[in-house]
Amino acid sequence: MPREERSIKDFFRTVAKKVGPDYVTCKACDRRAERKVWDENLNICPFCGKYQAMTADARLEIAYEKRRKDHHRKR
Repeated sequence: MPREERSIKDFFRTVAKKVGPDYVTCKACDRRAERKVWDENLNICPFCGKYQAMTADARLEIAYEKRRKDHHRKR
């Protein structure tokens, strides 16, 4: 592989790694939104309303945060 071609591919891989995690693409409508919007909507697409799978860690974190907030309200 020529040096120019290799450096261009490396560049795009680097850019994809930097840009990719900040955005999520909906599998249903193929539109992109910022990850923080998806997190705020509990993995529900802000455009079409379809949901994506959530990891067990994310579910536990949400449950823990809700329980902690409820506990502080009771005091």
